[in-house]
Amino acid sequence: MQNININIGFLNSPSAFYFSSRKGLEEFNRGWQSGFQPSVCWDLRQLTVGKINVGAVAFFLAVAHRVRHFTGQSQDILLEWHPKQFSFLSDIGFFEISDQYDLFNWPFTIGGFESEYINPSTKIMSFEQILPPPDYNDETTVAEWKQLHRETYRTEIINNCEALFSSKLHSTNRNLPLIMSRTCSELVTNSLLWGNATSFVSFQRTKSNIFINVCDIGRGFKQSLRSKDAFENLKKEDNSIDDIYAIGLGSVINENDFGLKRAISTVMDLGGDITILSNSGELHWAKPLWESYLQDIDSSGLDYALDSLHTGSIIQTSEERKKLKDRGFSRSWSSSIRGTRIGFYIPIGEGI
Repeated sequence: MQNININIGFLNSPSAFYFSSRKGLEEFNRGWQSGFQPSVCWDLRQLTVGKINVGAVAFFLAVAHRVRHFTGQSQDILLEWHPKQFSFLSDIGFFEISDQYDLFNWPFTIGGFESEYINPSTKIMSFEQILPPPDYNDETTVAEWKQLHRETYRTEIINNCEALFSSKLHSTNRNLPLIMSRTCSELVTNSLLWGNATSFVSFQRTKSNIFINVCDIGRGFKQSLRSKDAFENLKKEDNSIDDIYAIGLGSVINENDFGLKRAISTVMDLGGDITILSNSGELHWAKPLWESYLQDIDSSGLDYALDSLHTGSIIQTSEERKKLKDRGFSRSWSSSIRGTRIGFYIPIGEGI
């Protein structure tokens, strides 16, 4: 059996995890495509106390969960014993979720540290299907399936979002916890239904910012929207639709389904931004790009607006990403990790 060592890096951002792990994951995929049954050894020895991003940990758990699904067995893991690091990982739910899904073969007993040092609302949650997927052609069954999952998980997400945003919010921001919790519960439900994958949601609060990430290693926007016949009324040929086009469409259509449009606009009004990655496509919504996109839809139609996402700010490098972060941009990756990752960044200011 082929054994692949994958160094996950510092986990200081979701994109950093992608760059660190992609070669190993590509090797893993090639092994399966060639008929082998490779195993993985996850190397966590570069993790640094105080530098770990909760969204990156959720992304790693989603990938490890997918590898566990393919191999049918837990994977080896390399890590060094560090009480402060273990305390943080314990507080955000890393060990609990890892053991829940039997993801790793721990090299030693995990213990010998104290916990509950961080904001209790900074954590990772996982959600999976309660019932098998319904008949997608039966609208009534699909609606009932979605309602069951949405209502089952909504309370847990709402409670965490309310605690995350707890404080004397400005009156114009008072609906933010409700909007974000509803959006997250809708995204989770769609991951389970259309992406057919376990969904991982991370919440992280610092003194001045809130970060929410929803990720899965499922089908991605394009396949999910295709399952819903969402491209039928567009002029573009189905075989020429790429991931950026699908993300752009999923950001605005059927607000009661994907639930993204209102959340994106609300986050923009607060000075935040949203990054959506789906398979090989990435759209970073910042206020200038978002407002231009909505204006294009109103003045020239959805088809024109979607095409404009390929002619606007397109980046190729990390340096270009930094320069265009405040404007918004799109990017196509030459290689990618399947599924969808949606990251919300919300500035809240000191004392909020």
